[in-house]
Amino acid sequence: MHSVRKDSAGETVIDRDLSALVAHGLGDPRGECFRHSVAALDLEIQELEGAVYVEGYAGEDVTRFPHGWLELPGGRIVDPTMRLSAYRAVARFSREEIRRRRRFGLELPITETLRVRVTRRDDSR
Repeated sequence: MHSVRKDSAGETVIDRDLSALVAHGLGDPRGECFRHSVAALDLEIQELEGAVYVEGYAGEDVTRFPHGWLELPGGRIVDPTMRLSAYRAVARFSREEIRRRRRFGLELPITETLRVRVTRRDDSR
């Protein structure tokens, strides 16, 4: 797994203001983190320039779950769907990669190990 940027106190660097702006641009993005994070790449928000779509895990060790978010150059996190404090990246995808995958039918999450876990979690409900 890949790490995410931390500040000098060891805390994950989350851009809460930009996360709120992106959430507003998406309407009501609660839930469906993978789909909404990919959709956020299409918003015309200058601060998202250079952002990548990230799949990984969010939450603390005991409550960690598959999650999708955006990451800005320099490592700041933009999460339009939840207010979390712990993130662990598994894979990052550029806008160009997302566009290429859309042409062939984009299945989310992209990362196979996360797709299996999300499917199992959804089937248990």
